[in-house]
Amino acid sequence: MRNDKSIPKKVEKLIYQEANSSCAFCGERDVVALEIHHIKARADGGGNEPDNLLLVCSNCHSRITGGDIGIYDVFRIKLKLQRGEVAGGTTKARPVSNVISFQARSNNGIVANNLQIHTTSRGVKIQPPPDTLSSDRDRLNYIKHLIDRYNEFKKREPKAAAFSHAVIYAAIKREFKCDWKLIPLGKFHELASYLQKRIDRTWLGRINKTKGHRNYSSFDEYLLKME
Repeated sequence: MRNDKSIPKKVEKLIYQEANSSCAFCGERDVVALEIHHIKARADGGGNEPDNLLLVCSNCHSRITGGDIGIYDVFRIKLKLQRGEVAGGTTKARPVSNVISFQARSNNGIVANNLQIHTTSRGVKIQPPPDTLSSDRDRLNYIKHLIDRYNEFKKREPKAAAFSHAVIYAAIKREFKCDWKLIPLGKFHELASYLQKRIDRTWLGRINKTKGHRNYSSFDEYLLKME
């Protein structure tokens, strides 16, 4: 039987603590990008107990549901987290042929296939590419809100067993030719409109429209709610 219950806040807190508030695979720490993955899918009756939950970023979540990260690796990482052997960011570093070292706390202009940073600072902040969604937190959060809304509606489709988080991310990438966070700010309204139409075309979205119920907030309304 499908599990549609929300994850209790106490359990959610435990999962964040277990992974040190980082994606278990890539180490992403941006709270906006973090999601909780059900190891045994909700559609298959997977519950909300801590043993069935894993903290990941949206990108790695898509890789899991898309099959790029196998179930063996998911179980392996979960077991290591439970043993306290890792604390987020468990992917092994690939060998690099070039090492870039600098002392500054931020970097705005290095592009490389592999980047290894050595610094005496406690942390290094790599700035998001300018003029992209990832450089504007409000717009980034609104698009993530629409993506989550779409996924929420799709989970309630009559054929929910076929649901996958990866579908909408892949669709955005096909439509805009890049990862959603790297879409230019100038295409923000186009992307928002694209997602809103996808939401409206879902089974629940169509029902809401016939009843006169709104499926999502506008960007301005979303900002007011966040204040």
